[in-house]
Amino acid sequence: MAYQKIYSRTYWENFPSEKTAINQNRLNNIESGIDAIDDRVCALDTTKVDLTKANELVKEILWDESNGTLTVVKMNGSKAVIDTKLEKLAVNFKYNPQTQQLVITLDDGTVQNVDLSALITQYEFLEGDEIAFEVTSDGKVKPMIKGGSITEDKLQPNFLADIKVESAKAVASAKSAKESETKAVASATDAKDSADRAQGIEDEINKKLTMTEFDVNEDGELIYTDNSAYNFVVDNDGNLNWEVA
Repeated sequence: MAYQKIYSRTYWENFPSEKTAINQNRLNNIESGIDAIDDRVCALDTTKVDLTKANELVKEILWDESNGTLTVVKMNGSKAVIDTKLEKLAVNFKYNPQTQQLVITLDDGTVQNVDLSALITQYEFLEGDEIAFEVTSDGKVKPMIKGGSITEDKLQPNFLADIKVESAKAVASAKSAKESETKAVASATDAKDSADRAQGIEDEINKKLTMTEFDVNEDGELIYTDNSAYNFVVDNDGNLNWEVA
């Protein structure tokens, strides 16, 4: 508690001045001031801090940034050093996938390695006959189905049945198409043979027409002069008929 001023002094003057005459009021004022001072001295003695305790009070605190320590200096001159370990705070870190370690760089420049292999092994992905795993550039694991690895026992039964039905239909269609193709080839061959025979007949007729010369044989019959076996006979109606001998 801060004390307030309670006494006002008297500026005394020598005789013959009568301004500061000694009287009851002035003497009581002096006594009152002395009594108040006495009370305050007693109060201070009662409330003062014990010297032993005072010597344990902190005089100053010193901070050493190089090693992260606080030095507490007491009134009696003793010191206490507190290591805050602030120089051991992590300022950067990175992951080493080869060693599976977390590399932590501390504020003082030293490096600490934290082995994560035991944790990572718990979540290690193993490839199977059908599934493979790929780690993308952003560190995510992506599963993939291996080509040609899915067998019938892995397919849903109805789906497999549908595949077999469609496969049988495809085989039947292919067989029918093959038979149609064979028939078409045979028909084309027959048509070509017929066309060839017709062409041969046409060529023969054209040849006969361009080379035909008629004559009368010993029996009085009209024949081709090239001795082909064709006869011409005039019927009762006067028509010339062409006969094959």
